[in-house]
Amino acid sequence: MISLPLNGIAKVLEQIEKGTITDLGTLKTVKGYLKDIEKLGINPVTISARMNVPKLTLKNQSGGKDISEKILFSLGYILSAHGGRMEDYQKHGVPITDEDLKQIDKLY
Repeated sequence: MISLPLNGIAKVLEQIEKGTITDLGTLKTVKGYLKDIEKLGINPVTISARMNVPKLTLKNQSGGKDISEKILFSLGYILSAHGGRMEDYQKHGVPITDEDLKQIDKLY
């Protein structure tokens, strides 16, 4: 995971251009990523360290120290999980909870 203690996308692009940040690829590559993100309708803002982003612990299988970092799930992962849920709903029907039934009763 790359941690960028910078203030905004413009600052990140400036650091890439200067060669201070090299983990993200070339300036041209990163600008391409930003265009791709924009095409998806996602606002590519810098995520504040103060946000309540969940931590994920990565277990070191070779006996070294585990790593616990704040990590946002990728859009691909989210869509994959959603697709799996929708497939399950198509096979078995959408589960209806008591709370769902209470909300339906309120409509009538």
